Amino acid sequence: MLQNLNARRNALTDQMKYLNLAWGSAPPVASPARVHVLPCGWLEHIYRDLSYLRRWSQQLDERIVQLSL
Repeated sequence: MLQNLNARRNALTDQMKYLNLAWGSAPPVASPARVHVLPCGWLEHIYRDLSYLRRWSQQLDERIVQLSL
């Protein structure tokens, strides 16, 4: 289960690397077109997924500790 979570987390990290490229190629900060070019919705989706996976991973770690006692 932890391997599956780590694989999903790694896939999301790879997506963030792609977003980093989009951020670097976006229009300048003062440009009104910047808001429409930046993938903010995608970034929010990745953030939510990573948060969910982190909580799930913490719960699994807790259960592993409980089972080892």
